[in-house]
Amino acid sequence: MNKEKIYQYAILSLFVLVIVFNHIFGYLGHYGWDDMHYAEMANDVLQGTIHYDDHYFYRWPTVLLTALSYKIFGINDFASSLPAMGISIGILLLVFSILKRYSLFVLFIGLSLLTLANWFLFYTDKLMPDIFVAFFILSAVITIYRYKFIEKETQSLKFAFLLALSLFFGFLAKETIALFLPVLAYLFVIDVFITKKRTFWIYATGITFSLFVLYFLLLYALTGDAFIRFKTILDNRYFSECSYHELPIIYVIKRVAYQFYEMFIGSGMFLSIVLLLPVFITKKHLPDQQAGKEVWLMFNELSFFSVVGLILVLSSNFMSISYTEYIPMCIDPRHYLFIFPITSIAAAFVIDKYLDKTINIRVIIILIGLLTLLSLLIVEQLFWSHYFPLCVLFFAAGFMSFQTNKMQIIFAILFFAILSIVPVQNIIAYRNTEYHTQKQAIIEHIIGKQENCVVISNQVQTRENKYYCGFKTINNIQFLSFDEVTEDMLNSSIKKILILNNYTLYLSNKTPSNMPYYATMVEPGNFKTIYKNEKLNFSILELTKVAYKIIETTNDFETEIPYWNYPKEQLVNTNFKSGATAHKVDEYSSTFQLYLDSISVDVASNLKIKTEVYQLFKDSTEAQIVVSIESNNEVYYWKSAGLTSPIAAGTIDDESEWKNVDMEFSVNKGELKSNSLLKIYVWNPKKQECLIDDFKITLFGFR
Repeated sequence: MNKEKIYQYAILSLFVLVIVFNHIFGYLGHYGWDDMHYAEMANDVLQGTIHYDDHYFYRWPTVLLTALSYKIFGINDFASSLPAMGISIGILLLVFSILKRYSLFVLFIGLSLLTLANWFLFYTDKLMPDIFVAFFILSAVITIYRYKFIEKETQSLKFAFLLALSLFFGFLAKETIALFLPVLAYLFVIDVFITKKRTFWIYATGITFSLFVLYFLLLYALTGDAFIRFKTILDNRYFSECSYHELPIIYVIKRVAYQFYEMFIGSGMFLSIVLLLPVFITKKHLPDQQAGKEVWLMFNELSFFSVVGLILVLSSNFMSISYTEYIPMCIDPRHYLFIFPITSIAAAFVIDKYLDKTINIRVIIILIGLLTLLSLLIVEQLFWSHYFPLCVLFFAAGFMSFQTNKMQIIFAILFFAILSIVPVQNIIAYRNTEYHTQKQAIIEHIIGKQENCVVISNQVQTRENKYYCGFKTINNIQFLSFDEVTEDMLNSSIKKILILNNYTLYLSNKTPSNMPYYATMVEPGNFKTIYKNEKLNFSILELTKVAYKIIETTNDFETEIPYWNYPKEQLVNTNFKSGATAHKVDEYSSTFQLYLDSISVDVASNLKIKTEVYQLFKDSTEAQIVVSIESNNEVYYWKSAGLTSPIAAGTIDDESEWKNVDMEFSVNKGELKSNSLLKIYVWNPKKQECLIDDFKITLFGFR
């Protein structure tokens, strides 16, 4: 092996180590949704259970490779990450196979742009199909490239077969391979109708068609429906922020006009895309000053990867993923990972020409400058840690000579260092979640104990708990999400363990205010702490007493409500939060009154009172919610909490000014006396202009 090859493989090894390093030191764990679904489905395949009614099952590369990994290594994080890591390294190898034919500098820059791209690196060890799509699209592009530029259009059948396999396995990986169709169509038109080179495409079309026919025949044999995959996609659709066909047209306009590009700028992954543009703007890079239209005919490697990259970007932004309705792809970087291997190759060529001054310097400086300014408006943090340092580097390089290897090495090191800033910051942030600490605590204190119990938590945490058990039932341990817990279960004598984890709660798209009352009403003396980590806001508790609702009432001031006096003379219909009226508060609002002897209150427990009210004040206020308890006309408990102030400038006729205020009060069990009357109301001591609506009160006890 000569010296050049040693350096090439050393560079490749460096970036493979980046992926391995990221997994070892920056592993964040799981999202708890799609990834856990794939994990469970892979386990089901091993158990002989096939989910023909689930469109995720038909993404065979992800499901079957994960199942194989579980078969060999067991169900664990390493086995879950291994297929994605292997495919990610495969992507590096494909990029390496192209760029190694050029200089070490181009190879290093191309692999830097790809590997250190924020979300690409993040998904190199995640159990998701998107990295597989990126591999097969890149494989298809490189197959066409090798046929056109390296093999000089020989061995048509061989490369047609490789292209067909890439397209077929890309389709098996995920349906988003459809976004590659405009690229195929363009290359097909150029070769068949302009350059008159048709043999390769005739073979490729025939083989691809044959593979898909065999695939649909297989589905028919297995399920009785050749097109069941498409039907399951339709059957499993649900409304989301990406349901553009059901949203107002303005959402679609925003999506295709700027949100797609804003997403990439905001994730620090737009550099390789913006560096495609100089290829189409300037002629300086073209041999013999060819006309700009020659770029689109792809007579050299730079124009080939630039054209393919640009078409991929445009199709990803504008193309619909549905043939019946216009539905652009959802705004999420993982869906577009297939763009970056290709744009990284093209951008590496552009940067090399930039340093050689064989491409228009001013165009690149202007484009990177504009990108940097946009980043300041979109995401200031990335402006300082990513775009501004890159802008300075390119600006300085534009006025320097890079005729020596030493100068290229300095640029490459600085470029690598700048691109590494965001990934290093992410690794530090990911480590702060201490996923392994959380996981170990659950295994040690719950799964390892193998006690008969119900383990209750948010939806993501519950999915992960089942994954930690290898999706097996362990000695009657039940893992339930908040939504799955019934009142009968809470009232039963079975041991109840509550896992409170702010991080997985966030992944569940919930906040503490969204949790059920029995998870938020956790009072001292009503639980045993099994494990607690205050730094992570993570705790495992055994509930010895569970909160239950004693009474819940909401006064919307539309009609008379039990336990409330009716302020008929203080009702207005000029502004309201709901219904047709609201309560205009003078000094005291309508009052909730309840004799505590009339309800079942466990005297061994505290009484918890939760209030919620929508309020509208014109100015800042000293108004308060008051909770008082009296016995025989003597007040022995009185507490208040101020309402939020000020709301905003303007008048109380503006509906958008309504604000929701939540408050909690706790009455010690020893304070309650017989014949106690509970009163709750809003006190407006300065008699300011004020409206309230939807005044909700909930009383909780513990048993």
